[in-house]
Amino acid sequence: MIKMRTRIACCLCMSALFSPHPAHAAAWLLPHGESQLIQNVSYYSADAFYSANGTKTAQPEFTKLVYSPYYEHGFSETLTGGFSLSFEQLEQSDTNQGVGDSEWFLRQELWKQSGLILSLQPLVKLPRLSASEDSPALGSDNADAELRLLGGYGFSDAQGRDHFADAEIAYRTRFGSPGDQIRFDAKLGLRPIDRWMVITEINSTWHVGSAGASTGLISSDENYDLVKAQFSAVYELGDGRSVQAGIFSDIHSRNTGSGEGVLLSLWMKF
Repeated sequence: MIKMRTRIACCLCMSALFSPHPAHAAAWLLPHGESQLIQNVSYYSADAFYSANGTKTAQPEFTKLVYSPYYEHGFSETLTGGFSLSFEQLEQSDTNQGVGDSEWFLRQELWKQSGLILSLQPLVKLPRLSASEDSPALGSDNADAELRLLGGYGFSDAQGRDHFADAEIAYRTRFGSPGDQIRFDAKLGLRPIDRWMVITEINSTWHVGSAGASTGLISSDENYDLVKAQFSAVYELGDGRSVQAGIFSDIHSRNTGSGEGVLLSLWMKF
């Protein structure tokens, strides 16, 4: 059972693609003393914008290339902590590049039994280091604080292959002018053959209160609703390393862009 939980945790450490959804390792924790580094690269493009009332308009193509390393460490059998960074290159008429937001978290196990696990994760997002007013804007101007409840279920089939399901809900307080958010994420990971896992997931963000007037800008400092669907495949290379490749698409947008993208990740466990 311990081996199965460790294996599933390794396969879940990159669950959500590109900002505004941070990478996190689902409900599972790393074993005491173990660490994990996940190097994520994603590319996103959008040529449409949905206003606060849902009206779709064309816009100059917006593109976002992101390198986002993610690190976590098992401080004990019931406590894991870590952080993620973001290095971005944005284009939309103009070009802007630099360091975006960073996120820092702790994940505490609350309960575990018969393949089921429940954990709690407080998170703090720090705004971009640069105060540059260049456009498109890197990251955000304000800090966030989030509390997330995570539930997971790991199970094996008749061939002994490991699978998982995970669901999470979070409330994010955004300091400054942007309104708060409610976030809901769900994912299913199935292992059809040895060394391979396919992951299907939905990641959603819903603003609290009025969205206000549409600005026509794709920015994490806006009040927006966004639902993303993602499909990816993970291949275990051995020696604690895995590689992930996938595609994702916005399936619901309000007061933000609508587009699609690709991702590639390398996981290293040590």
